[in-house]
This record gives sequence, structure tokens and C-alpha cells, in this order.
Amino acid sequence: MAGGQKAAKGKAVKRGGAGGLLLSLFALVPLGYLLWPTLLLAGPLMVPSLAAAVVDRSRQRYLTYAVGLLNLACVLPSLLRLWVQGHDRAQALALLAGPDTWLLAFLGGGLAWLIHLAMPPLVAAYYAVRSRERLAELQKRRQTLEKNWGEEVAGPAQ
Repeated sequence: MAGGQKAAKGKAVKRGGAGGLLLSLFALVPLGYLLWPTLLLAGPLMVPSLAAAVVDRSRQRYLTYAVGLLNLACVLPSLLRLWVQGHDRAQALALLAGPDTWLLAFLGGGLAWLIHLAMPPLVAAYYAVRSRERLAELQKRRQTLEKNWGEEVAGPAQ
């Protein structure tokens, strides 16, 4: 039975095929046409997220998530402005021409990079302080036990 399970896991399950790809293409083309101004605006502004996805080789992809989400949060005001002021190509290009749009988008990506780089030393410092406090607390408790019950209760000193 174990051999059968291994053989079943080794075989790739074929899904979709050419029909699924063709159906996806037919669904994405009209959607892309309808969302073209949004894609035209969001595509260039989300470049920091793409760069983070290319650079991040860790298994957890924390950098990609951090940069992607904060970049998206900073691009969202421009997208909302596009949707409210008229969802057309001219409005998207006008928003792309504004330096405040680019500044906000890249500021979000840069801030996420800083957060990602600053977190490991901050967490390490927090745990170092926490460990020292815990060690002092345990030593104090050991002294109390030795005082009340004698040295043999506390165990050998280290």
C-alpha cells in the first residue's frame, strides 16, 4: 500500500489543457480591456513590488509581502482618484505624469524595505533584553528556594 501511494504521488495530474488556456484567454482579454486604465496606472507604480519579488529568495517571502502590501497601500489613493475622476486612459496618463503619484508609490516601497531591514535587529534586541530579565528572575527565585529549603533543593549552581 505504501508503494502505491508513492507511485501515485510521483505522477503529475494533468489539468485543463488547451481548452482551459483558451477559456482563460477569452476571459482575461475582455477583463484587461475593461481594466486597462487601472492596469496602465498600477503597473508602473507597482515596480517596487516586482523588484522585491525578484530579489526575495527566502522561502517565506516576507520582503515580497511587505513591499507589495505597503506599495499597494500607497498606490491606492491614485487608483481611487482614477476611479472617481473618470476611469479612462487620459486620466491614467495624467496621474502618471504627476510627481506626487510616483513619490507616494516609491515612498511606500522604500518604507517597506526599511521596515524589513530594521525588524531583525529590533527583534533580536528585544529577545536579548527579555532573556536577561527572565534569567535574573529565575536566579532570584533560585535564591529564594535556597534560602527557604536549602542548597540541595535548588540543584547544582551553574
